[in-house]
Amino acid sequence: MPWTNPETFTAGQTLTAASMNLISGNLTALPRGYVIGSKKTSNQGSISTITDLTSLSVTFTMESGRWYRVSVQCDVAPTVNTDTAVLSLADGSNNELMRSVLPWHSNSNSLTGVIIYFEQAASSGPVTRKARLARVAGTGTMEAQAASTRPALILVEDMGAP
Repeated sequence: MPWTNPETFTAGQTLTAASMNLISGNLTALPRGYVIGSKKTSNQGSISTITDLTSLSVTFTMESGRWYRVSVQCDVAPTVNTDTAVLSLADGSNNELMRSVLPWHSNSNSLTGVIIYFEQAASSGPVTRKARLARVAGTGTMEAQAASTRPALILVEDMGAP
């Protein structure tokens, strides 16, 4: 239910069921915040073709009409400093939803790939969102880097209903 401005109450006014229902409906439109998340704290290397990143996959139930923000963050390092990688967000069928291209220049170290993706649920039901990594140019391989002090993560947040 979209937000509706509630009536202005005055002293001594009787609070009706209709007024309470309006307030209750507005509360359901507010953002609910954290839905689900996962993190990885170890490296995953030797990646040259599109690869699911271990531990960076979540399945949750969307509610129709609500907005969700899916965030992915992962440090990526190449074995050859002129390669290019793509960190992507995909659904459970491997359809790419969003990508972050990470080009290296000579003497580069790891880069942090960040994806922030917004979507409005067209219908209710379970969905999967996952992070994937690939080398798309060059001759080396990629490594997704993570540690307990700098984890890679995927995070889903409920942003509310319009």
